[in-house]
Amino acid sequence: MRRWIAVFVALLVLGAAAVAVAAEPAAPPAPPAWKSAELNEPETGKTHNLGALTAKGKTMLVFSQTACSACRGELSFLQELRQKNPNFNVVVVNVDIKPSKELFEGYKGAYGFGGMLFLSDPTFKVPQMFGFGFTPASALIADGDVVESFKGFRAEEKTKIEEALKK
Repeated sequence: MRRWIAVFVALLVLGAAAVAVAAEPAAPPAPPAWKSAELNEPETGKTHNLGALTAKGKTMLVFSQTACSACRGELSFLQELRQKNPNFNVVVVNVDIKPSKELFEGYKGAYGFGGMLFLSDPTFKVPQMFGFGFTPASALIADGDVVESFKGFRAEEKTKIEEALKK
C-alpha cells in the first residue's frame, strides 16, 4: 500500500512539474527578416528601415525597375490611389543593378511619381525575402503585417488592390 501511495505522489509531482513547464509563456516569434532590412535613397543616400516605414497605417511596398513598363503602370496607378487616399503610403524598392541619383530624379520627374519614397536594392535581396523573383511585385502592409501580395501587374490587379485597401 505504501508503495502505491509513493507511486501516486511521484506521479502527482511529475504532473505538476509538467503543467508548470507547459504554462511558461513561449518566446515570441522572431520578426520577419524584411523588417530589419536597411535600404538607401539613391538621391540622398539616406538609410531607411523597412520595418519602421511600414509599422503604422497602410503601405504598398513595390519592387520595381526603371526599364519595366508594367512597373511604371503599377506606379502610375498607385500614384492615383495616393491622391484619393492621402493616408496610403507607397515605398518603391528599385532593383536596378546600377542605381544613380540622376537615374531616379529623371525617372520620377518624367513619370510624375512625386510623394513616393524610392529606395535601392540592387542585389534583389528584399524581394526574395517576400518570395518574389521578378518585377513588378508588391506587398500591401497594414500596421507592420503583410496582408496581401501581388505578383505582376495587369488591369485586373487594379480592382484587387483597391479591394485590399478597403479592408
